[in-house]
Amino acid sequence: MATISPPRDLLQRIANNPSVDDFVNSFGYLRDTICRYLEESGHKFQDFKSILDFGCGVGRFLYAFQPQLTPDQKLWGCDVYQPCAKWCQENIDFAQVAHTSIHPPLPYEAGKFDLVYALSVYTHMHLEMQFKWAWEAHRVLKPGGVLFATLHGPAFIPMFYETFRSTVKEGEFHSFDDGLFALLSFHGKEEDEGQVDVAAAHTPDFARQQFSGFELLKRFPESQMAAGQDTYIFRKPEHGRSIERPREGKGAKEQCAWEQKLSAAGGSQAVELTFDLAGHQNFRVYPCIETVGLYSVFCEVEIISGDTVISSKSVPFNRTRVFGKTHHAVIHIDVPPQTGQVKVLLKTYISYAGSLAKGNAKVTWNFPNWT
Repeated sequence: MATISPPRDLLQRIANNPSVDDFVNSFGYLRDTICRYLEESGHKFQDFKSILDFGCGVGRFLYAFQPQLTPDQKLWGCDVYQPCAKWCQENIDFAQVAHTSIHPPLPYEAGKFDLVYALSVYTHMHLEMQFKWAWEAHRVLKPGGVLFATLHGPAFIPMFYETFRSTVKEGEFHSFDDGLFALLSFHGKEEDEGQVDVAAAHTPDFARQQFSGFELLKRFPESQMAAGQDTYIFRKPEHGRSIERPREGKGAKEQCAWEQKLSAAGGSQAVELTFDLAGHQNFRVYPCIETVGLYSVFCEVEIISGDTVISSKSVPFNRTRVFGKTHHAVIHIDVPPQTGQVKVLLKTYISYAGSLAKGNAKVTWNFPNWT
């Protein structure tokens, strides 16, 4: 193997350790740990022919596995931080590495990879980006393909809270029924997205919501990866259906939330979304309501194929107390397999508005999708 000497500033950035020797000496441990976790979830590394290191840094994973690649295995890498991607492109000739935008899509066709490896990648994204990049990992995986991802787990959330109280510029804590997502932004700048100055943590229940298009094979809490992050092994279902989002607003700036105004009069005009389905049978959406108050709200989803209502569901939001914009309800509807165009109507009703000033509240329908 050729001499490996990434710049010390890049090593400090990605590993908080500028030592080249420590970087090289970590390859064997990383390789053994990844292989063990894959085997405990029912897979062997040799099962995967096309492999993407998503957030490759300066190529630790690529270097670790290069010596044991079989002739029919190929490596790809990508990173949002241009200096890391550039260094890999200039120094790693056994993998194809790309510099990518913080916004999806990746420069790969759908269903290209058997394995997507994401070490401490979803630990540096705001809430909206969490869902977009979970959906993008699903898109580039083959049916039956595996996502190997690490996340800051619940053990990190008390530390996040203490940091938020003391030094951080911005902090967010979002609940999704029983799940919790926490985020710290140390400078509060949009350009920090996907970088080390943003830190995110997931409870297992929130991780299941974010990655609901996958099958969860195994979770290793406080694992031996990335300084005690939880390691998750997800699999794209064999049916291979996409995660389908609303038709309008797709692409790098796709819309992920739709707003409705609430009034003391009792109801709201429906949000209407259109989807093109190919055998999809599960719909999810995550409404949240502002402002905080004591009033009862019902969120209703109606699914229409042609002129026929094929399914509907009404969910009481927080019973008699609305917690505000950081608390999301979770609405999940199973329907018979649907092919072709369907409409989804999202409606909100106030059953008691004693503390709600007219025109002073809204519901936001977040991350609607079919699987």
